[in-house]
Amino acid sequence: MVSAAASSKLVSMRALLLSILMVTGTLFVSNAMADDTDGDGTDDSVDDCPIAAGNSTLDRTGCPDRDGDGTSDLNDPWVMSTGGYQEDAYHSSNDDFIMVRFNQDASQYATAENSGGSGGGSAEIRIWDTSSRNNLRTIQVSDSARDIDWSPDGQFIAVYTSDEEVRVYDATDGSLYDTMDANGETASELEYSPDGTMLAVVGYRDGNSGDGQIEIFDVDTASPTYGDVLQTLNPSSTVYYYSVDWSPDGSRLVIGGYEVIYIIDTDTWGENRTITNAFSTLNSVHYSPDGNMISACSAWGGSNARAKVYDAITGAEMWSYTTSTSCNDAAWSPDSSQVAFTHTYYQSDGASINIFFATTGVQLDTLSTAPSGGCGSSGGGNNCGTVYGADWHPDG
Repeated sequence: MVSAAASSKLVSMRALLLSILMVTGTLFVSNAMADDTDGDGTDDSVDDCPIAAGNSTLDRTGCPDRDGDGTSDLNDPWVMSTGGYQEDAYHSSNDDFIMVRFNQDASQYATAENSGGSGGGSAEIRIWDTSSRNNLRTIQVSDSARDIDWSPDGQFIAVYTSDEEVRVYDATDGSLYDTMDANGETASELEYSPDGTMLAVVGYRDGNSGDGQIEIFDVDTASPTYGDVLQTLNPSSTVYYYSVDWSPDGSRLVIGGYEVIYIIDTDTWGENRTITNAFSTLNSVHYSPDGNMISACSAWGGSNARAKVYDAITGAEMWSYTTSTSCNDAAWSPDSSQVAFTHTYYQSDGASINIFFATTGVQLDTLSTAPSGGCGSSGGGNNCGTVYGADWHPDG
């Protein structure tokens, strides 16, 4: 028989245990509901743009809202909605411009120009004033450039060269700030994180003895480990990685491989999602500014190529466009309403930039550099140029 005192003590212990369970359960639920990946004050559970900070409230909650009227940029766009894009300026060269990038405030843009084409022996990185189109300075690079990117604060330009070096230059005077050795077999792409503290660098295997990989470099100028490799990624233990981009809030990294797209959580560097219905070599993958879509630009796959857009959260394909020639690069309008794809020289899509409505895939416009006869076999074919890269002005 249990005494009255023992019974009272047992009831008290049960009450205490129940209280602990209730408090613990409350804390657990509170933490689960308090996930705010992009840090904009809107819980992920109700955030329509969970990996892009924003303050929209009317049509969507927590999405980028540039003018602050409550309607998200996607549904309140400021780019031309009827097409009719026209040439505003023109730079000519005897060599190939393989990439162009605006700095964050669009006061300047940088071009990478390789002697002898994309695989030429040297490069010139030119920095231009956006308003006047004047060349402010030219950086001479002893190897050909594969990709360039501005640091978010506009202080540096990173150049990925064909000899697998990452060279960081001071954008104000063109001086070399630092050099980092990448270990991928063949240099491909690089991209600064949104906060400017990390640099993702992609190298792929091209059939020789090396392996492909993604390296994350510390590029925080205040860090004692600046230039060190923070993380090396090898998703699915393959060797074919070609393109990379950070989500707008930096919480995820998207990597383009061969017929596969990998999404990585940057807090753990583990795989968040794998998209397996991609096409051929992914020359370019980019998050939309609202973080909800991923563009995928594919190389020639035997009889055609593809330009696709995926839902970035679920991985579902939203739409696909079959191109007559390789897709080289993509650029999103700053309001996420449109996406542009660039192409190589062959047939109907040759030497062009195709612009689509982002959510539907309806083609809005085509910017063509093809000769009057077109790029078909009877119209000059291989005499067409290649549009290597594109970038969209932050003002649209």
